[in-house]
Amino acid sequence: MSFTKTTKIFLGGIVVIAIYLGLIIVCIPIYIYRFVISLCVKCFYKNKFGNIVSPYSTPMAIELIPSNNVYPTRTAICVQCVVDGKITVEEVEEAINRRWLGNNSSYPELKQYVVPFMGFMFWKSDPNFNLKNHLKSHTITESSDENQFTAEQENSQFLEKLLNKPFNPERSPWEFYIVNNYRNEQLKDSCIQEEMTLIVFRFHHCLADGFSILRAIVEGLMETPLTTLALPSPKTLFGLASLKKKMKFALTALLRLPYDAGNAIGLAFYPKTPLYTTDERRGCELLYERNELMPIHRIKDIKNKLGVSFSGVLLAAISAAVAKSLHKLQSKQGGNSKDIERTPFGIPLPIPTDSSKLKNSWTGTYLELPTKLELGSMERLQDVEKQLERAKTNANPFMARLYWKSVGMLFSNMTKHLTKNYLIPAGFSSFPGPGINISIKGKNVLMVDALGGIHNGITGVGFMILSFGSVIRVSAMAVDGTMNKEELKEMLEYVHEEFNNLEELALSMKGQENNISEEKKRFLV
Repeated sequence: MSFTKTTKIFLGGIVVIAIYLGLIIVCIPIYIYRFVISLCVKCFYKNKFGNIVSPYSTPMAIELIPSNNVYPTRTAICVQCVVDGKITVEEVEEAINRRWLGNNSSYPELKQYVVPFMGFMFWKSDPNFNLKNHLKSHTITESSDENQFTAEQENSQFLEKLLNKPFNPERSPWEFYIVNNYRNEQLKDSCIQEEMTLIVFRFHHCLADGFSILRAIVEGLMETPLTTLALPSPKTLFGLASLKKKMKFALTALLRLPYDAGNAIGLAFYPKTPLYTTDERRGCELLYERNELMPIHRIKDIKNKLGVSFSGVLLAAISAAVAKSLHKLQSKQGGNSKDIERTPFGIPLPIPTDSSKLKNSWTGTYLELPTKLELGSMERLQDVEKQLERAKTNANPFMARLYWKSVGMLFSNMTKHLTKNYLIPAGFSSFPGPGINISIKGKNVLMVDALGGIHNGITGVGFMILSFGSVIRVSAMAVDGTMNKEELKEMLEYVHEEFNNLEELALSMKGQENNISEEKKRFLV
């Protein structure tokens, strides 16, 4: 008896779901034990311990335990702000004390660090907490040997060092860097004051996700209501904005779950390309590069003229760049790049909440982006659009959130192995920054940027895109050994080239919007 490919995927998914449900049943005693331990800590150790680390934070918090530490760190996040004018350490210290560390603070974790206790991870109060340990200053002069901060390209080297620097395991995993006399050629025309200040907030992902930190920074330190920012709603995150789509999702969920689960496991059978990192590279540092700031209207113009989505334009440019880089990397290793038709990209999906607390509230999905070198720009863009349309109705975000929560509640050593990434070699994260004017101590913020690490596992390269006001930036991280610094920089240049190609394509098709829309409809059927 022979089965079609779809039937095999469906049956494989049923087996995966059955194994998962069996794991949940077997682990029920552990869940009960975790609840009892958490209750006992609140009753008898409340002066020593804080809350138990949440299931979504535990897989990342494990990295902070010295016995589990992998140098360099893999899940640090750096948020940098360029301020018009001079900001002193004392001003930042006063703002943090007043807005973050007051008696009624919503952020107790900022004075706590992570420790293992009775098999689980807990926040523990730092008896020797001193804010000055979390604030660092550097002033640059023209004669300084560390003049790398004055140049945009050299500044990325500083951020790369911060991305890899390990956190002190006995201090809360966050710190601020205040860099005076900072210079940025792209921002000098916007600068009214005589100098700029670079403020870098570095924190570990176990503290919070991007939206939670955005709320803490904008509403906390900058005292700007977050309600003025256009953030995505959890109701529309999975393409379920309308009642019709919700009903369709519910009616087809039982049939879709096995198929999507089978497809996810099928990622294990993808050919291993140079983007897959290995255990031997766990001690390798992350390399970091970024493109120059780009006007966001360029992406919107391409989107509008070609009748596609904003995300589609970004992902098409990135997939084209990866295709070119893979071709070169495979050729260097003697492989055949023509076999790499698709590359799985993991995509974290933060879920904005109304909570003022620091927390991780997110899920994730993946896209199999086209990385075939011979594809034309329009053909690649249409393929990406098709992937995005399918992603809106699949069950991957639901499965990912359920899996991370159930596994994150197990003993930390079990969580460590069960949440390691064994399937996806590349990552993509897009974050909408503030689209309004914000300020610190009455001084305008000229630019906000961010970069993040790569979760422990086989992922060898990751892209991050952040928009702020009218500009957008593409940055990339790669495990050293997967590619070198020059190859990473070249890959970002390929992204810029593909934006140019798409822009030329959009201009050449001006006046043909109706034809494009009809072609798109036929392609997505």
